[in-house]
Amino acid sequence: MRWRIQHVTLSPEDAGLCGCWQFLAAWRERQELRQGKATKESEERSYYCTSAAPDQYSAGQLLQSIRDHWAVIENGAHYRRDVSLGKDASRISGFYGLK
Repeated sequence: MRWRIQHVTLSPEDAGLCGCWQFLAAWRERQELRQGKATKESEERSYYCTSAAPDQYSAGQLLQSIRDHWAVIENGAHYRRDVSLGKDASRISGFYGLK
């Protein structure tokens, strides 16, 4: 998976959001591999805003913060499915009928 980030610095007045100093766009590019060959490519874009000052964090640090945020969400969701729904104990594969 490859990540890219672009950020734009604005004043909160220009942004129209109190305390917002930067807008971020993050791209995630992914390739599914089968037997060592790329079979499917996908690209996702996400948009964020932050109150961090423009010189407070580098682009790499902002990107790592976004990745860490989603890692916590994914791991938390996995834990809830394991503990609350007994996912690992279930012999049924796939979606568990939750909507």
